[in-house]
This record gives sequence, C-alpha cells and structure tokens, in this order.
Amino acid sequence: MKHNIVFLPIGDSSCGDAIAIRLWDGEDIGTQRIVIIDGGYKDDWQKVRDLVQDNFGAKWIDLVISTHPDQDHIGGLTGVVENLTVKQLWMHLPWNHSDEYLTNRQDEFRSMTATNWLKNSLNASNDLQLAAEANNVPIEEPFAGKQFITPYGTLTVLSPSVDFYEALLPLILDKSAEKSQRLQTASTLTSLSELFGKAKDAVMNAIESHHIETLTNSGSTSPSNNSSTIMLLELVSGKKLLFTGDAGQEALNLAHDNFVALGHRSGELGFVQVPHHGSRQNVGPDVLDKFLGTKTPQEDTKRGTAYVSAAANCTKDGHPKKSVTNAFRRRGYPVFQTGNGSIKHGHELDGFSGTVYPLPLFSEVEGD
Repeated sequence: MKHNIVFLPIGDSSCGDAIAIRLWDGEDIGTQRIVIIDGGYKDDWQKVRDLVQDNFGAKWIDLVISTHPDQDHIGGLTGVVENLTVKQLWMHLPWNHSDEYLTNRQDEFRSMTATNWLKNSLNASNDLQLAAEANNVPIEEPFAGKQFITPYGTLTVLSPSVDFYEALLPLILDKSAEKSQRLQTASTLTSLSELFGKAKDAVMNAIESHHIETLTNSGSTSPSNNSSTIMLLELVSGKKLLFTGDAGQEALNLAHDNFVALGHRSGELGFVQVPHHGSRQNVGPDVLDKFLGTKTPQEDTKRGTAYVSAAANCTKDGHPKKSVTNAFRRRGYPVFQTGNGSIKHGHELDGFSGTVYPLPLFSEVEGD
C-alpha cells in the first residue's frame, strides 16, 4: 500500500491548517481513500479541491474532519462540502451539548458576550453543519474511541472524550467573554500593537543546544484549542501517525492515556503534527517525552518526522517557536514547515518534486 500526507499552505501573517491524507493500494487510484483534516480559511477550500482533483485524481472525499471551530481551521470546510462530493463529515456540535450554545445559536451568536473571533468561529461551525445537511452529508461527532476503518489503516480519535468536551464548553465562553472585556479596556488605554511591541522589545533570546532545553511545562492554551480532535492513524504497514490540531498539554496528556491503552509506546510514532502551528503554549518536555521519547543521545538520531502548518511570515503569532521545533528535533523528530508552499510526506505524488529540508537546531531561541 501507499500513502500521502499533504499539508497545504494556509495563511500569510497568520497561520492555519488544511491537511489531506491519501491511502491506496499503490496501483489503482480507484481504490484510494481520501481524508481531509481542516480546511484553512474561507477561500482555502479551493486549495483542497485542486489537490484532491488534480494531484490525487479523486472524484470524492471519503471523510472530512473539523478538529475545532477556529476560523483558520474550519473556514474552508463549508466550501469543500458545497463544491466537492463528501461521503462523511466529523465535527463537534456544541449546541447538542449545551443549552447556552443552543440559545446563542438561534440569533447567530450576536447577543453573546464574546470576542468576534469566537462568534465568527461558531458561525462558521453552524454554516458547516447547515451545508452538510443541505448536501446530504452524514455528520458524526469525533469523540475518543471513534474510528474510520479502511483496508489500508485505521484512524482513531484519542481526544476529546464526551465528558472532557462538555467540561470545556462553558470555559470557552467564559474565557472569550473575559478576553472581550479585556480588549475593550485595553483599547481605551493604548493600542494592542503598542502593548505587544513593548513586550516584544523586552524579550531576550535564550541559548539552546541538543542537550540544553529552555522549553518548560508551564504553557497553557485556550479551552477551544484543547477541544481539538486528536487522532492516531495506524497503517497496515505498522507506521503510526499523530494529528493534533491546536491541542494543548491537558488534551495531549488525556490523548496519551488512550494512546497507551491501545498498546502504543513513546518513540513509536513515524509522523507527528506539531500542535497549534508550533506555539510553545501547547507543548512541554513532559508530554513530548510521553509521545516522542526522551532526548536522543546523539544530535542527528531520527525516530520519525514532524510537520508544522506555519506561514512563512506568520508575524501575528510568531509561529513556529524555535524552542518548540528544537524540542521535537532533539527527540528525533525534525520539523518540516509549510511556509509558502505545500509539503508532502510519504510516497511519490504528481506535482511534488524537489528536496524539502527540515528546520535546523537553533542555537538562539525566544526568551521569556
């Protein structure tokens, strides 16, 4: 069998995700299975369409997955569902788990106290559900234990569980309301760009090497990011691939519990997605050790490969952080970045040629 994993270039000054998985017997493309994980921003559905039709030669998508409703992940999926033949959609439906979300959905989230980002994200999620229903695409929610089984491998959801997801829903609203009020207060004092600019000027670089690591376990991401669907793809060849969305340490640790329960061990992954475009708020040494193994004795020891969706000029967030890509590399997982173009993992694929190089081990990284 053969496989391709393609990370499409999403965003310019900000990052996003759109990932395509192709599995087939290596001879007849009619046997292939196509899975799309996230779709970038609203207009990025065209990139997905072009890849599926022109590069894969496929007439349909077997499974579309929305990991979570952030606009840089879910925005393009409505276009995918409306313009391509999709057999199945996995997405979380928060209004099926919370009366508060259901009530707010009725007026398109206009009256809720939240950031525009969250309101727009929830509207994008609502649009995706309505588009799927209009196009007769079955919707299922991807909670821990759910599987997509093919002749070439099985995709298993490791997180979130139903209980964890439902516990996150009120936190998402509370966090967004708090941020909305904070932004309003900040705007009366000075511009955010000035605040961030002053903070940036105060940051000093830190020194790292293969044996010196400055990344800590203190990072904390948003409840929305922790609601991301984390999935393990086990190929019949024995290769294991991990997809993480924007998940943070809390969600990753819960996913690891299920990873171990399935009989897997650290260092067995052949491929891993760097969470949240390489933010240092999402990973720390402990959770990386659990999935990837501890730091390798030698600098160039390789256990697998890591990919990060991060625009070449992701100035808004400064992703990926060098301390994060270094942390993956010193554990045997050199990181490849999308930048301005798609990157492909796996077997040969029409339209993809040339050598792509991983990010180096940086001697200077971002300080605190």
